[in-house]
Formats: sequence, structure tokens, C-alpha cells
Amino acid sequence: MSAFSAEVLDLAANVGGEYGDLFTLLPRVKAADRNAPDVVDGSRAETSFVGVFIDPQVKPLIANAYDPRTDQRPGTIAGSPRIDIMPDVIAGGLVVKVPDLMVSQDTGKTWRVTSIFVTKTGIACCNVNLVG
Repeated sequence: MSAFSAEVLDLAANVGGEYGDLFTLLPRVKAADRNAPDVVDGSRAETSFVGVFIDPQVKPLIANAYDPRTDQRPGTIAGSPRIDIMPDVIAGGLVVKVPDLMVSQDTGKTWRVTSIFVTKTGIACCNVNLVG
């Protein structure tokens, strides 16, 4: 492991400790009938973990998004909310899959995992949609 990777992993552990929230993972799988709701995944247990909730604002991609002769200015549009899971939590055995549910123990909001990508440093970034 490079010195840079070790530094990033150390930083990630600190970020999770400082900015993390408690979540409960509710494992789900797609039902056999594609029109049926997701069902409980019996092969994985319900688990509590610390994740970092991120809801970024995104600027419009249009270079000239406003008429300079007016006072109308572009605002921001909603980004894709996500819950980041630090490498030490993943190394502890947490397995997250689409379409698992994540429930915030602080707010009670429920999020469905829509996609997952893992950074080079091992942070699992779970794009989520609010479902309840």
C-alpha cells in the first residue's frame, strides 16, 4: 500500500467518525416477479453501521444559463444524494447491494440503494433515493 493510500484510509476513518451517522441496513433482493416489490434477503442480516450522508447541490451545465440583460440567475439543481461507507466499515464485513434499504437512526428516513461504486481507496459510495 502506498503512503498516499494509507493517508487517505486514515482520513476516511476520521471523516466517518466526525461526520458519520448511524444507519440500519435492511437487505433486500428483487422479487421473482418484476412487478412485485422487493423482498427481504434472508442470506444477509439486518446490520447497523456508520455512514456519511451527502446531498450535493449541482450547478446547471449550461454555460450561458441566463440572459445578462435581466436579473434572472440560474439556481442550483438537486444532486444525487448518497451515503458513503468508509473502508473500515466495509472491511468489517458489511455487504451492501442494490436494492437494499438504509434507515437513518437519527431522522428515521428510509433510503433505497440505486447504485454503488467503490473509489480507488475503498470508500463505497451508495447512490440512494428517499422512499420514506
